Amino acid sequence: MKKKLKRTIKEFFKPSEKLNHESLYEMIENLQYRISDMESEHMIMMCELRKLYTLVGKEHTNEN
Repeated sequence: MKKKLKRTIKEFFKPSEKLNHESLYEMIENLQYRISDMESEHMIMMCELRKLYTLVGKEHTNEN
C-alpha cells in the first residue's frame, strides 16, 4: 500500500510536457465547479433529510 501511494505521489508531481499553466488553471477551475456542485447537492440532500425527519416525527407522534 505504501509503495502504491508513493508511486502515485511521484507520478502526480513528476514534471510532464502536458502540464502547463493553462491546463493547471483549467484543472483548478474544474475542481471549483465540482466543489460548487457538490455543495449544492449537499444542501438539497440536507433539505430532503429534514423533510424525512419531520415526516417520521409526525408519524411517530401519531402512533402514541
